[in-house]
Amino acid sequence: MKTKFFILIIFVFLMSNLSAQKKHTKYGKVDKSNLEMKIYDLDTSANAVILFKYGETTFNFDMMRLEHNYHVRIKILNSNGFDWANKEIYYLNYNEKIINLEAQSCNLVSGKVVKTKVENNDIFDNTISSSISVKKITFSNVKVGTILEYKYTLFSNNIYNLKDWEFQDIIPTVYNEYNITIPDNLTYLKRIKGYLPSPEMKNFLTNSDGTTYLYTMENIPAFVKEPFISSKYNYISSLVFELQIVRDRYHRIMREFTTSWDEISEELLEADNFGNQLKCPKALKKELKVITADTMTKYDKMIAIHGFIANEMKWNGANRLFTSSTIKESYKKKTGSSADINLLLIAALNEAKITTVPVVLSTRSNGFINPALPSITDFNYVIALVSIDGKRFYLDATEKYSPAGMLPKRCLNGIGRVIYKVTEEVNINTDQKSKEAYYLDLTIIDGEFAGICTEILKSYAALDFRNDYKNSTNEETFLANIEEINEGLIISEYSIENLDVIYKPLKVSYKMNITNNSNTLGDKIYFNPMFYFGINSNPFKNEERKYPVDFAYSFQKKYILTFTIPEGYTVESLPESVNIFLPDKVATFKYIIVNEGNIIQLSSNISINKNIFTHLEYPYLKELYSQIVAKHNEMIVLKKK
Repeated sequence: MKTKFFILIIFVFLMSNLSAQKKHTKYGKVDKSNLEMKIYDLDTSANAVILFKYGETTFNFDMMRLEHNYHVRIKILNSNGFDWANKEIYYLNYNEKIINLEAQSCNLVSGKVVKTKVENNDIFDNTISSSISVKKITFSNVKVGTILEYKYTLFSNNIYNLKDWEFQDIIPTVYNEYNITIPDNLTYLKRIKGYLPSPEMKNFLTNSDGTTYLYTMENIPAFVKEPFISSKYNYISSLVFELQIVRDRYHRIMREFTTSWDEISEELLEADNFGNQLKCPKALKKELKVITADTMTKYDKMIAIHGFIANEMKWNGANRLFTSSTIKESYKKKTGSSADINLLLIAALNEAKITTVPVVLSTRSNGFINPALPSITDFNYVIALVSIDGKRFYLDATEKYSPAGMLPKRCLNGIGRVIYKVTEEVNINTDQKSKEAYYLDLTIIDGEFAGICTEILKSYAALDFRNDYKNSTNEETFLANIEEINEGLIISEYSIENLDVIYKPLKVSYKMNITNNSNTLGDKIYFNPMFYFGINSNPFKNEERKYPVDFAYSFQKKYILTFTIPEGYTVESLPESVNIFLPDKVATFKYIIVNEGNIIQLSSNISINKNIFTHLEYPYLKELYSQIVAKHNEMIVLKKK
């Protein structure tokens, strides 16, 4: 009897503990004190706060699907939080379905809770692409103090692919809870990402359904998206699942996943929508004979084939690891995903006897891969790796104006894996430096400026310009946009050299007139010589930073400005010249200004010589930019003789 009583006490204690942790409440049961809340004490600057976010995942093997239940409640603290009244829920339209969606806004009116239900005509289902759709919820009767609440169930037919669970958001969260019951025949690796302390985790055996894991976090600060980070998903606090083992009803291993990089490589090479696509289509073989010749070097053949594929194929904007159909079909249609185009490129290069293998990677927006945990699901992109006389070139044919050997910025995300008989890890970061040089020769007339400007752009700066120019309706529209952004600028006699010659620097020349960029006070003229070219504000505003600063690539911005002083004026004051550099000259800033006779010449040179700076280097980088901003805002003063 005593034993039974003792067991009962333990059971009651455990249940009371679980109940105490369960800080979400039944849908519609809104606490009046939350409606009365004016600010969130732990973050008084917050525009809104997530009161709780609750998730529950179960496996339904009878229906062969995953069932995810979500329930979220958000408090609007000021008018800047009204954006949260428009909720978007993305899902895969080919194997996921959202049901039982309910939403409402709650307000306190004369001491009573008034609820406004979101009607069906305020819920929209839009197709984003062939695979992605979005449910859009528009809450009504939203004001400062409103609580927004919604819940829904998402069915997924991909029973072995568990979604990540995010504990952190861009606004603070009071309480976050995630429950998942994992059947005993499935083994998952569970890992926590992010910079916050790990969530509290409890697991307890329930019944024959498997093991239930309960994760909770409280008082979670907002994730502050700072400039120059690759993806918030690399740093936001979240829970990630990797399927490792599937067992049968007798607990025998049926399949093991993510066991080694070599096995992943072998699996990809044997896949119908990857390795089995690396055979050059007959139609392309004929074209290769036309664009290459036996007398050409392998390097020249590589350039020719890369250019041909990049110009023939139109990228549809989809980042993919696997082909959408066959590369033969994609070549026929002249369009496709990144996988369709780049696997076609690999097949063409190998057909021309140029040793080329696939390299898989994760794009910047997709997040980092973990080299210590082999997983095929981390990758979402494939490029080509060419080897010629011991030298390696990374190629991507989705960007028409990106030369061979210069990957699009989205690919510059750390490391990738060579997919071949023997796989290896490779560094995808580029050593190419983006360069911008601006040469201005201006004459000052009645407080206005007239003259010529020449721009020399190389590498990523040239790529960005070419894409912006080609994406404009016409040159007139392109120039009108520049003039609109830079008030007082008038451009004429515009010319571009090497627009389509991507292996040469791009040169832009034009005449310019600048008005409304000086002040005449009495017998003096004041003007900022950097005009629109200067850095006017520091992108690094926080005192400290937890995440690396990731520029993606190194860069240089050089400005040479020559001013002819109007007759009858002399220089009263000039900014002082400075030469600032960080340790090992990983970043430098030179600002040199001289005056000889009626000529003022200014040289400003910013050089960032590596792509990633650690959080320990952040204070020095922040101070460097503060010095740049201060100098770029200084004035030249002219005075009548």
